[in-house]
Amino acid sequence: MVLHGLGTWGLLRHAMDTEDAIRLLVLADLFAYPRFTVTMDPTRTDAEAERVAPGLAARVRDEYGARRGPALLPDAQAVVARVTAPG
Repeated sequence: MVLHGLGTWGLLRHAMDTEDAIRLLVLADLFAYPRFTVTMDPTRTDAEAERVAPGLAARVRDEYGARRGPALLPDAQAVVARVTAPG
């Protein structure tokens, strides 16, 4: 859920590099985050990601391939470290 929230904020508020925000959203999906509220629905972010960077989400998803959950932990940690690094 944290990956989705951070990615959503970064994408919709233009608060981080677009690719990093989209990577976080794709990773959240591949970690199978729960979608129990309307704010967790990927419909809005999927449309915005495609609008600002056509095809990027699909390319990132292809890059991660069939890996899910724990196999993606190093990738998720790398993106989170990059977007939370000072300065």
